[in-house]
Amino acid sequence: MIRTATKLTAIAAVALLGGATALNCSKGSSPSAGGEVNLAFALPDGLTINSVSYQVLSSSSTTLLQGTIDTRDKNATVSLELALPASTNDTIDLTATTSTGLSCTGTSSPFNIVSGQPTTVTMGLNCGGGGQSTAPGTVIVNANVVEADNCPSITSASVAPAQTSVGGTIAVSAAGTDPDAAETVSFAWGPATNFANPTAASTTFTCTTAGTQNITLTISDNHAPTPCTAQVTFPINCVAVSAGPVCGNGIVEAGEQCDPPNGTTCSASCQLIAGTGGTVATGGTGGVGGGAAGAPGTGGVVGTGGVVGTGGVGGGAAGAPGTGGVVGTGGSSSPSAAAACTSCEFSGTSAGNCFNDSKTGLGSTQADFGCQGFTGADLTNCLALQDCLSSAACQTAIASATPDYGEAGVGNDSPLPCLCGNVSQATCLASSTWTGVCAPQFVAAAAGGSVLSLYTSTDSSEGVAVNLFTCDIDNPCASQCSVGHQ
Repeated sequence: MIRTATKLTAIAAVALLGGATALNCSKGSSPSAGGEVNLAFALPDGLTINSVSYQVLSSSSTTLLQGTIDTRDKNATVSLELALPASTNDTIDLTATTSTGLSCTGTSSPFNIVSGQPTTVTMGLNCGGGGQSTAPGTVIVNANVVEADNCPSITSASVAPAQTSVGGTIAVSAAGTDPDAAETVSFAWGPATNFANPTAASTTFTCTTAGTQNITLTISDNHAPTPCTAQVTFPINCVAVSAGPVCGNGIVEAGEQCDPPNGTTCSASCQLIAGTGGTVATGGTGGVGGGAAGAPGTGGVVGTGGVVGTGGVGGGAAGAPGTGGVVGTGGSSSPSAAAACTSCEFSGTSAGNCFNDSKTGLGSTQADFGCQGFTGADLTNCLALQDCLSSAACQTAIASATPDYGEAGVGNDSPLPCLCGNVSQATCLASSTWTGVCAPQFVAAAAGGSVLSLYTSTDSSEGVAVNLFTCDIDNPCASQCSVGHQ
């Protein structure tokens, strides 16, 4: 998966439904801590709009952004892309007038620009009354449509998570309205056999087969003699579950220490090869006491990674044996293993799989790549944060994070749960102190700056360490960099 490492970038995709218009969704990213709103819709043949005015309002009705789209050129489309800061309960107003004099208006339901999570907002742009087109460029006229019937609109819908295992469930919910006060709205989810209650506004979908598939939501009014409907489709992915770990598939699974095997740091059975990640050393042996004069014993032999044993003090004619050396805590990763990790990350950057993983203006060579572009305390803090993000404790925090972090949709390559701890993403982003397993390292790497603002900044050792972790997952370099095994 090729993604930018700007993990606090929020992306809001807005789809317009209703009236005689339809809107296509798109996804984008921004290097800021905000998000993008991408709008585009097509008009039916014969219906012309020369301009569309838009206005983005905050929850307090403050105008965040406004403007006009000039659509007079024959190749111009009614489309725009807006960069917005992270916020909650924003709305979008659209106004236009067709060439035939119809007034078109639309207001979205409140939506959030949430860092690191795609958001789908649906709204209607209604030009006069009447039926709703089922596809851009097509107007369907039914002889039995009664005058003054207004079709329903899908005001909101959600599907979370968008990816889960076969046998897992996905929560879905929707809301819809109908302008006709005497009419009610009903819901239908498809394929119906996969839903616990396919006619409920909120229910669950069960993955039964592996692969990418679609969930369809249809809402209908109860207008007689012919109801009117509105529909939206969501793509999901059901992942096959293997009976056990598969060594060689590039994914570190339960029972594996690394993957794929490479014969140097990772064995054919996907276990770390001794010496590449530090081997527990045996303590040194204590020295023997001196001769008749009771001279101090010699120091213990240095074990690999161990501590020098304390020599015994002479005690009489033969002198007592020295105390044995303390058992070592394990050697450091070998220089070749560290070089293999950096080489993988550097290659991933050159290939366009990794981004923003060196200090601004550096990273053209391995010598100043990644944390090595910093000096002093910044270098120390960058390496410390990178080590913590690669730990098994951080991997556990990511795997157990609540669905609103969107980890399943990005391959668990965002270390935000390792800062936040066991709280929702919204709570974390509103906090100034955190309890995650790597929170102390995040704060130290921010060096007095804003931890959230510097999260992916290439001017900060914090941002570089975060982006290197994302590279380890996306390239992937997990086995070379011992992600999840420290």
